[in-house]
Amino acid sequence: MIVLFLIILLGASIGSFLTVIIFRTTTQETIVFRHSRCSHCRHALYPLDLLPIISYLLRRGKCAYCKVQISWMYPLIELTTTLFFVLAFFLSAFLSTNIIVQGVMFFCQIILLSVLLVIFFRYVHSKYLC
Repeated sequence: MIVLFLIILLGASIGSFLTVIIFRTTTQETIVFRHSRCSHCRHALYPLDLLPIISYLLRRGKCAYCKVQISWMYPLIELTTTLFFVLAFFLSAFLSTNIIVQGVMFFCQIILLSVLLVIFFRYVHSKYLC
């Protein structure tokens, strides 16, 4: 049960980072040397504002500072990545009993799914949301 919780936490965190990659690369911004900000009021976000999925739900989908609606793509990407992590975890556990093989399978599945997710949402963001 603790392992599943850690997989969910890891999936949501990776999903949150994937949103940074997707949204910042479509606007030619750096993904390394800048704090996260509201895309409308540009206010720097604090750690409690950055909790994957939870912050969006607690703030009812709005910025805590300017109250402008936040794109639904953020929690969707975080949730999708979390579900991919859980699916890959159960799939790798189902297909092999060797813990090393399970780990390698899980890692490969996550890399593949993450790359596909970034490509898909980057395309959607650039075509329909900008």
